[in-house]
Amino acid sequence: MGKNKEKILVVCHDAGGSEVISAYVRKNARKKRFFCLVSGPGIKVFKRKGLKKFLIPNNKTPKGFLRSLKPDLVLAGFSASMGQLPFIRAAKAEKTKSAIYIDHWTDYRRGIGYPEENWRENMPDEFWAGDADGLRIAKKLFPGRKIKFVKNLYFIERKKEYNQIRKKLKKPEKTLVFMSEPYTAVTSFSGEPFYGLNEYRVLDKLLAYLSAKKFRNKVVICNHPSEARSKFDALISRYAGKLKISKQSDSVLKDIANAQVVVGMMGMILAISVICGKKTVSFIPHKGINCMLPDKRIIRIHDVRKLGEIIKL
Repeated sequence: MGKNKEKILVVCHDAGGSEVISAYVRKNARKKRFFCLVSGPGIKVFKRKGLKKFLIPNNKTPKGFLRSLKPDLVLAGFSASMGQLPFIRAAKAEKTKSAIYIDHWTDYRRGIGYPEENWRENMPDEFWAGDADGLRIAKKLFPGRKIKFVKNLYFIERKKEYNQIRKKLKKPEKTLVFMSEPYTAVTSFSGEPFYGLNEYRVLDKLLAYLSAKKFRNKVVICNHPSEARSKFDALISRYAGKLKISKQSDSVLKDIANAQVVVGMMGMILAISVICGKKTVSFIPHKGINCMLPDKRIIRIHDVRKLGEIIKL
C-alpha cells in the first residue's frame, strides 16, 4: 500500500525554507513518501523535528536522484545559495513535476536567478504559498504560473510551542530581545549586499542607545541559525558593565516569551514574534528602506530614539 503513496523528493538548505517544508513533511509523513535531501542549517531543523529518518545522503547528481528515486514531485525551498535550482532544471529534463515552497515575502524572482540570462529556465511548475500575502505577491510576480495555496504549518507549530513554554514561565523577565540576521556574511540573491544593511551596525546603534538611556533590564542577543554564537562577542564586551547582556537560551521561543519587546530587521522571526503576541519592532537605521514583512502589527522605525517611546525609556 505504501508503494502507491505520492513520492516526494525534498530539497532544502536555508533555515527558513527548512522550517516551512519540514512542518509539511511532519504533517504528511503517513500519507506520502518523503526523501529529504537537506544541507546546511536545514539539517538541524529536520533533526529537531524528529525527521532524521527521512534524510538521505547527498551522493548523486540531481539527475541521478531523479532517475533512481523516480519521485512524483520535487519540492524545494528558496536558498541564497540557489542549490535548489539544479534540481528544478533536472526535474524539467526528466519531465517530473516540481514546486518551490515560498517561505518569505521578498526576493521571489531573485531566488530563481533573476535577472540572470535564462532565469526563467529555473521556474518550477508551480509555487506554493502558505499565506494570503505570499499568494498575492507570487501571483503578481509570476503571472500565468500556477500558484498553489498550501497552508504554512510552521506558524501553527511555533504558536503551539510558544503557548506551552509561556504556560511554564512563572513570570516573564521583560527583557529586550535582539534578533540578528546575517546580512554581512550573506549577500542578496543578486550578489550585492542586501540593501546595504549591516547587522553589526544595527546592534551597535541599539546597544549604544540603551547604554546612554541606562536601560536596566537584560538585553538578550539571539543569533540567526546560520550564525556562530560568538559572532557578537566583541560588541558584547564593549558594553560590558554598561548593560546586562546575555546570549540566547536553548530556545528562541523561550527568549521571546521572556521579552518585553523583540527587535530585529526584517527576518521571519519577527513574524513569529508578532504571531505570539509580542510587541515587535523592525529597526532599520536607513531612511527609505522599509521592513518588507507584510504584518501591520510589526512596528517599523528608522530612528533608534523611537524605541524609547515604544518601551517608555
